[in-house]
Amino acid sequence: AIEDALSLEVLRAQGKIMQETNEVYMCCNRPSLPDQTKCFGAHPDPETSLGVSSISLMGVAHALHERYSDALDMSKHGVSVSAAPNSLWLKKDGVDKGTPLRWLDADAEFEFSLSSSLAFGDSPHSNDAPLAAFQDQGMPFVSVSAKESTVPPDAAKHHVGGLEHGTAEVVRAILQRIDAWDGAEPFTLKQILPDAVTRARETLRSVRAGEQLDGREV
Repeated sequence: AIEDALSLEVLRAQGKIMQETNEVYMCCNRPSLPDQTKCFGAHPDPETSLGVSSISLMGVAHALHERYSDALDMSKHGVSVSAAPNSLWLKKDGVDKGTPLRWLDADAEFEFSLSSSLAFGDSPHSNDAPLAAFQDQGMPFVSVSAKESTVPPDAAKHHVGGLEHGTAEVVRAILQRIDAWDGAEPFTLKQILPDAVTRARETLRSVRAGEQLDGREV
C-alpha cells in the first residue's frame, strides 16, 4: 500500500520503496547554496544552510495522483506535492527549475552563461515557466508542448511542439548549422535558433504527414 511506502521508516531506508519491482525510488539533491537570496529570488530561505531537497516517489500510477497528492498535505512543512506521469514529487516551496540556473549563474567558478544556454520545456504554462522567465536575461526558451493552446504568449516565440521529438529536431538543426560553419563569420546561438526552430517545425509536419526523412522511418 502506498501508505506503507510513504512511511518515515521506508523513506529513510535506501532502496526500500518499489524494491519488489526493481525501480529506483527517490533522488535527493542537496546543493550547497552559499548565497541563497540570489538562487531563490523572491523566496529566500534563511532557515537552512544546505539549500533544498527534492524527493521523487516513482511507480505511483496516474490514476492515484489526485487521491494521494491531496492526502499528502505538507504545506505546513513548506513542502509542495506535484504529479508527474508515473510519480509524485515533493519539493520545498520556493524551489523551481530556475533554482539550479540561478545557483550556477551566481558562482563565477562555473563560468556559466545564460546567454550561451538554451532551455527546452513541455509545460511553459506550469513547472517550466521559471525556465521561460530567463529569456529577458539572454537564455532562449523553446516550447515543445504538445498543446500549443496552453503555451503562454511570452513562451510562444520559439514554439515547436513534439515533446522529445521536437527537442531532438531543434538540437539536430543547431548541430547541422554548426557542422556546416566554414569558420568565416562567427554566429551566436540566438542568431541561429529561429532557423533551427523553423526547420524543426517543418520536419515535424512532414513526420505527421507520414514522410520518410533522411532515411529515418517515421
